[in-house]
Amino acid sequence: MLRAGELFAGITGGTFLGLGQEFDDKDVLHLIGRRPSGEDVHVESMSEGARDQLYLALRLAYLEDYGKRFEPIPFLGDDLFMTFDDTRTMNALVALAGLSQDVQPILFTHHKHVVEVAQEALGGDVDVMEIDSTVRVMRQPNGASAVELGGDAARLLTLEHVTTR
Repeated sequence: MLRAGELFAGITGGTFLGLGQEFDDKDVLHLIGRRPSGEDVHVESMSEGARDQLYLALRLAYLEDYGKRFEPIPFLGDDLFMTFDDTRTMNALVALAGLSQDVQPILFTHHKHVVEVAQEALGGDVDVMEIDSTVRVMRQPNGASAVELGGDAARLLTLEHVTTR
């Protein structure tokens, strides 16, 4: 929980300082965010963006712990930053890249500005691959099918290990 709180604080740029737990009147445990002012914020009272950032921090803390104890696994994310502003997008990308020794972050997005933010934050530590915007399902002679992705051009980002900048 401590690591998730650290990641949450970093992703939110210090809007939240960490996480805590609180029991309600029925003795049910709830997760809360802690503000610098000392205010506790229940998850249901957070903005959609803050909840998404909390969820990302919890997933990353779990994956980081898992990667240190077992064989590292990839983290696949698809348009993770839809509710994030550019500052929090940059903070989240830096957090993801910082975990890249224990987790392989692979992100998909169709938002070009996310690529630009990643390149600004991480420089050469981000690899970007453009994926064609065509969608086709093709039947093979043996009955198998193959799918080509489409819609708006998609972009695949892989983040390399970086040190704190």
